[in-house]
Amino acid sequence: NFPRNKLIMGQVQRRKGNLAKNKKFHKKRSTTHYTKDIDQVYDDLKPENVEKFVAPQFDETLPGFGQYYCISCAKHFTNKHALDEHSKSKFHRRMLKRLQEKPYSCLLYTSDAADDLLCVDLGGRRIIKKK
Repeated sequence: NFPRNKLIMGQVQRRKGNLAKNKKFHKKRSTTHYTKDIDQVYDDLKPENVEKFVAPQFDETLPGFGQYYCISCAKHFTNKHALDEHSKSKFHRRMLKRLQEKPYSCLLYTSDAADDLLCVDLGGRRIIKKK
């Protein structure tokens, strides 16, 4: 009466792999493909910092030996064709649009911002009142 491929009540559940509880694996997996944040890319686009990316140095560890780099997306490419195709992509256009505005930067923890205020709000958890 019951189809064989359906899960029937009372059956043993499949065991999860050994990596399910491995914290080192999860940490490495989440940080492997980490890219620069939007405020770091915004700083790279400043005129004094662009010089580093216009004439890149030859690096064997990077894709395309570090010669093909998109500054606004902070990505290396293997060849000129891949870089040209990337510049037509939706991801690149969205990134350019995001970079037109100045990114939000929290001045909460800097001493200059804290000197002007009577109290400092640390994310809604607690307030440090100055005497």
